[in-house]
Amino acid sequence: MSQIKLELAEKLDRLDPGGFLPVDPMLLEEVFGSGRPIELVIQAVEQFAEEHQCTFAHHGHFQSVPEFTNDDVF
Repeated sequence: MSQIKLELAEKLDRLDPGGFLPVDPMLLEEVFGSGRPIELVIQAVEQFAEEHQCTFAHHGHFQSVPEFTNDDVF
């Protein structure tokens, strides 16, 4: 796992319940893309989010600021 991906995982794991983390779409492309079609990139990011008890919102495209939201609610 790349250093950037590890740092992102740590941020998600420390995210407050209900909190959100906006991310640079270019960063996501770099970490999860590797020249893959955008649909596969989004699937990989969504799976990564689930592994860290978060939801990934991308608003259908990477033109807006995508974000992770912590699903834990107390």
